[in-house]
Amino acid sequence: MMTDMYDCSDAVCHPEPMDFDQMPIEQMATVFQILSNQSRLKMVLSCLNCERTVSEIVEITGISQSLVSHNLRYLRELRILKVRKSGRHQYYSLSDYHIYHIISDLAHHIQECT
Repeated sequence: MMTDMYDCSDAVCHPEPMDFDQMPIEQMATVFQILSNQSRLKMVLSCLNCERTVSEIVEITGISQSLVSHNLRYLRELRILKVRKSGRHQYYSLSDYHIYHIISDLAHHIQECT
């Protein structure tokens, strides 16, 4: 017998029903596609808890500076990361708490499954 994966008895369900017909599916898929790249995910993870400069992201991730700069553009365009300029430096951080929750919830989900 197959159980209903959306059974709300274990408090997993969202408190308000979501209208999936009104969801921006294409935009959501694009964000997941961008985050499915390990290099870009490493870059986002490096900014998870604090602002980072490009050189810090390069050092933390081990990714070349040109590849980091190239991918930062995609992450900014999709509002996954934001940039704050101060003098000659640019500081990257998560755009908002939604991105933090996506990453954090996924990490917790994976840890529960192992």
